[in-house]
Amino acid sequence: GEGEGEGEGEGEGEGEGEADLQGSLTLTEKHREGDDPFIVEIEIAGQFFDYDVLPTPADRGGMAGDCVEVIVANAGDPGDFRALSVGEITISGATGALMDIAIPFDDVGRAYSVDPLSAGIFDVWEVGDTLNISAPGSADIGGFDIDADAPTDFANVAPNADAGFSRQGTMVTWAAGNGGAVVVEVAVSGAPSRVQCMSDDDGGVMIPGGAFDWLPNDADTATLRVTRIASVTEQSDAPAGEVEVVLQRVHIGSGISLGD
Repeated sequence: GEGEGEGEGEGEGEGEGEADLQGSLTLTEKHREGDDPFIVEIEIAGQFFDYDVLPTPADRGGMAGDCVEVIVANAGDPGDFRALSVGEITISGATGALMDIAIPFDDVGRAYSVDPLSAGIFDVWEVGDTLNISAPGSADIGGFDIDADAPTDFANVAPNADAGFSRQGTMVTWAAGNGGAVVVEVAVSGAPSRVQCMSDDDGGVMIPGGAFDWLPNDADTATLRVTRIASVTEQSDAPAGEVEVVLQRVHIGSGISLGD
């Protein structure tokens, strides 16, 4: 349903500007190293906004090669906005799902989300699927009909439990895939900063030794998170706004050695 609500939250975009209609729906499949390959964690969430002031991203710390220091306490400015409904969102074309996935608007939370287990969703896509994501729109923002190719699963990710990081510098590798980008993150639980590196989906990115200085010197292990991103951005029908559909495949390796 439609409605209005003032508040703060996360959004897309940078800087300040006039009123701006935009939003996104993100579908994420996570697989943890060592788990059965058919066991994935699923997250489906989205928000649509009418911005008076666009959000500004969080300040970063250091830079090293293709990597930046993400300071956990820096959240950025969410901007000034009104949350919108685009009507019920439908996801179809997923061979891994038994039926179309319908995502209603939460009038209380002013966002889109679904509990996959309660909804009986155990898989969102299979390799090679093209998903169709559509919504009828509302008086606040128009409808959309977007096709997006599902990202391939990860294979041959390293470092891993058998071969850890070197603080002198580490090449993170994976089998190249169909993502528009890959984000590599190295984090230590409870640490104030983490390492984040951006790469094409070409099979590898170098983490320079200087980037490991952002992690605690006394940490023995870290978690490696590698995210393959496939996204499509289109304009909705009138009232026209920018709609982004993001499909993410995430590989998580925990307890990986942080060597000298």
